[in-house]
Amino acid sequence: MLYTREEQAIWRFFHSDSVRITPLTRSQEYFWERLKKIDRFWDIHFLPPVALRPELYPAGAVKPRPKVLSGKQFGIDFFRDAGEGLIGDIDQQGEFLSRDRDDVLALPGRWVAVDGRPVPAYLDGEQRYEEDVVLGGVLKESRAQKKIGAVPSPASQTSRFFVSWEEWDAVIRGALASRLGVDAAMLRLPRVVEWNYLGNAFYPQWGETVDCEWLQDAYKERERGMWCGVGGGHFQLGGLSYVAASSIRYKWNNLAFRPLILL
Repeated sequence: MLYTREEQAIWRFFHSDSVRITPLTRSQEYFWERLKKIDRFWDIHFLPPVALRPELYPAGAVKPRPKVLSGKQFGIDFFRDAGEGLIGDIDQQGEFLSRDRDDVLALPGRWVAVDGRPVPAYLDGEQRYEEDVVLGGVLKESRAQKKIGAVPSPASQTSRFFVSWEEWDAVIRGALASRLGVDAAMLRLPRVVEWNYLGNAFYPQWGETVDCEWLQDAYKERERGMWCGVGGGHFQLGGLSYVAASSIRYKWNNLAFRPLILL
C-alpha cells in the first residue's frame, strides 16, 4: 500500500516509471512504527532522486514562482535565483553557503518522515496546529525557560507561530529531536523543492491558507548581499508557488514551521 502510493505519486508528477523506490530497511520500519505511536500526524514519503527542474512539472502542478500584483513582485524568483547562486545553506558559523543549481533543485532520493498536519486557518495569531502535543510541549518549555521569545497571549505558549528560523535551528530542533529519539542532524525543515513536491503530490492544503511556513533553504539578497531564511505558502500570494525571504530573526502571527526527518 505504502509503496504503491509513492509509485503512483511519482508517476503522476514525473510521468516516468524509471524511478525506483528504495525499500525501507527494518530499522526504518521500526522507527516509523514508533514515531506513529508518539504522534499520529507524521507520515513517510519517498523523495525520488530527481532534480525538480521547471520543465518537469506536469500540467496542473504548482511550481515556485513570484507573484506580481499592481506591478509589485511578491516572493523570490526561485529557479532564476538558484541558477545565480543565491540559494544555499547557513553553516555552523552562521555564514551563507551557496549551493549550485542542480543541488538546490535535487530531491534526495530517500525516505523522509514529515509532519503531515494541515496548516490551520488564520485566526490573528491564535490559530493552532491540530493535536500538537509533542512539539507544543517543547515550545511551551522553551518559552518558559526564556530560550526563545515570548508570544503575545498566554494561551499561545504551545504555538508554532511567533518562532523565528534562528530559534527553530538553535533551540527547538535539538529539543524536539530528543523528544522524538532521533539524531538532531537528521531533523530539519523541508527544503523548497521537498515542500513543493510533497505539497503538490500529497498536501495541497499547505498552500490554501494565508499562513506561511519556514523552509530549510537560505537566500542571499542580490542587492545588499544579506542572507535570509526562506518560507512559503501564503495562498493569496500563490500558495505552493510562493517562496519568500525574511531575516532569520523575523517572527510573525502567520509564520510557523513543520519538521522533517531524514530516514
